[in-house]
Amino acid sequence: MAKYPNEFKLKVVKYHLQGHGVKQTAKVFSLNHATVRKWASRYILHGEEGINRRTGTTAYSLDFKLNAIRMVMHEGLSQKETCARLNLPTDSILAQWLHRYRQHGIDGLRPKQKGRKSVKQPEQPETAKKADHLKTKEEMMEELLYLRAEMAVLKKLDALIREKEVRQKERKPSQD
Repeated sequence: MAKYPNEFKLKVVKYHLQGHGVKQTAKVFSLNHATVRKWASRYILHGEEGINRRTGTTAYSLDFKLNAIRMVMHEGLSQKETCARLNLPTDSILAQWLHRYRQHGIDGLRPKQKGRKSVKQPEQPETAKKADHLKTKEEMMEELLYLRAEMAVLKKLDALIREKEVRQKERKPSQD
């Protein structure tokens, strides 16, 4: 839940805009005067949307981020002023963008890939790529010969391994 409901914020801002000072408003509503000032400036710039609590996360475009940085670095606006003008929810977002921009340039502001990296699937042999019903008779015969040769090699390998095991058993003298 939000620390302050939107109705409360609106009540505070309207009280302040009726001519009461920031410090007096803060005292009446038991708030920090900086909070009152922030809500009032956001209300003046953006209306009720400026003080309403946001739901979900907002993805900002690269151009939007660069514009915010330009406002701070070239136009001389403070981070608080820039956040208020652009209706950013917190000053820390802009501070992070500035830090990344100073460290990595524009690349630091680009959105990062999320999630796990995809694993490349090993490529299948050319014969396995085509569906069986799409193969010509020649291709099927070629595949059949290939598979028979592969099976013969595997059988020969198995026979050699068994023969080696038999020889090793014959060499070992019994432990009796």
